[in-house]
Amino acid sequence: MTDGFGSTPDTNQRWPNLLAERLQSQRLAVLNAGVSGNRGLHDFAGTSALARLDRDTLVQTGVKYVIVGEGNNDLLIPGLIGNPAEVVTAAQIIQGHRQMIDRAHALGLRIYGSTLTPVEGYPFPGFWTPDLEAKRQAVNHWIRASRAYDELLRDPSQPSRLLPAYDSGDHLHPNDGGYGTMADAIDLSLFRDDDED
Repeated sequence: MTDGFGSTPDTNQRWPNLLAERLQSQRLAVLNAGVSGNRGLHDFAGTSALARLDRDTLVQTGVKYVIVGEGNNDLLIPGLIGNPAEVVTAAQIIQGHRQMIDRAHALGLRIYGSTLTPVEGYPFPGFWTPDLEAKRQAVNHWIRASRAYDELLRDPSQPSRLLPAYDSGDHLHPNDGGYGTMADAIDLSLFRDDDED
């Protein structure tokens, strides 16, 4: 999602691009370290988020805030590639989030998390299952209970699916409108220094 899969190519409609536009007046930049297909806990499309967090994010010059959007690929990719050894539990994903939070806090950084988007309907047989949905809901419950963002893109009449208006067509990745909604939902006051009025 952070890498913008499903957005219109070469138009900078990824949610980090749109957030950067909104933050220009606060003279803040956005570093997009998203990797399409990346997972939090296991390597797949590059090094896992836990392994690359320090290098790609926490030690970057001038970093103050971190937004984490990890977990969907941890749930989905083992089924896609048929690797039962890498099937994870909701508790393991939550523990990965806790590690990222602890590491950011140890450096005095603020860290925010996004919920896992709905995935039912992704066009691979056996990709979505009720068990996967239960894990996604458990992770999202934990993220919400930790005062993270609420889901913006789910269809209220079918909560395990994306709203059709925000679906890029694969039932997993948002389209330009979905990414815009994600960027617009971020409260810019989260990125203010404590000593600002």
